[in-house]
Amino acid sequence: MRRHSFILLPALLALIACEPAGPQDAPAGKGPATGFMTASSQAAATASRAGEIPRDSDGRPYGYGLLGKPLPDFSGPLAGGGEFSSEDLDGWTLIDVWGIWCSDCLSDAPYVAALSRAVAQDPGLDFVSIHTPPSATRADEAFGRYGSVEAYFAEKGYSYPTVIDADASLRDKLRISWTPSYLLVSPEGTVEAFRTDLSAAGEAPVKALLKDISGVRAAWTPAPLDPEALRIGPRGAGDLRGPTEFTLAAAQGAFPGLEIVSDTDMSEGETYPVFHVLNEAGETLFTLEPDWSRGTVSALITRHPAIAGPDGERVGEARLADMNAIGPSDCMPGREELAGHLVCHRGSFAWIFELPESYAGPADAAPASVTGSARLSQMRYIPLREPD
Repeated sequence: MRRHSFILLPALLALIACEPAGPQDAPAGKGPATGFMTASSQAAATASRAGEIPRDSDGRPYGYGLLGKPLPDFSGPLAGGGEFSSEDLDGWTLIDVWGIWCSDCLSDAPYVAALSRAVAQDPGLDFVSIHTPPSATRADEAFGRYGSVEAYFAEKGYSYPTVIDADASLRDKLRISWTPSYLLVSPEGTVEAFRTDLSAAGEAPVKALLKDISGVRAAWTPAPLDPEALRIGPRGAGDLRGPTEFTLAAAQGAFPGLEIVSDTDMSEGETYPVFHVLNEAGETLFTLEPDWSRGTVSALITRHPAIAGPDGERVGEARLADMNAIGPSDCMPGREELAGHLVCHRGSFAWIFELPESYAGPADAAPASVTGSARLSQMRYIPLREPD
């Protein structure tokens, strides 16, 4: 925390900066901890006490406990309305954790406004901020004299997407020990870089930060996917999440480390190309089908019993009666190659159930005892298309 003996106590409490008071042990020869830090550069710093990250004389940390680790899932209300969930993040994301109560954050805010505008011009990078109180016990101090983030933005004349952490639960979950903190998160959800105050970092801090981010993105390579850990659900599978080009390169990018092979399939007497995603044994884990009108993937399909669905269900094992997320009312009879099946939809996801061989009647007339025993034969993720 910065200490200024000439500031009266009430003002000091209103402008408290970043970190609860305590002993600071800055490593010898190190300057302010305002640099851009990655997992490798953090590893080079040696804590004075085991398990602790060293800090500079103002208390800023020289690293972040989640560097190189998955960012915990979080959600919360957005200033101005709406909800935010980290599950919706599918690319590079810069997260700013700040608070109106924090003087360093207020100094950073004009730079953050410029930063958010710059990030908006980069289709491969997103930006979101999290407004948090200093702690759960001081949640009533979060907004200072403004009373809300909206009032603060209205006075300043700028704004940026802000999640409201009303009780410091997000602050604790994300292990934030200093505000402002900036986290760079990869498409795989790993925290790749961290830094503190922009306003204390010298000239052109926004330009410098964007340059540092570009360097991390250029050097980053996706980690190979573990076939045994793959799942499929309403958000896709692997790194295929949302509209994806139907190309070999895009398929390889969505399933790094797995073999992708071209093949053909047939529907209504016509053949069309597909891509198969294979495991080490050469078994097809997923099949990608095309939407020729857009040149994108129209469906991602699995028929492999090792791939778990949204609730852990697996092909060949799950029955319709076992499903909690769907019921017979969500299903309709399949047509053509899916005759004798029930197709059950929820948003961008579909479960295909095969009726028992012993039942010879039409699917739409099957009694509950028959539909309930229908066995899961495949699962499909249908990427939601962008508006035309």
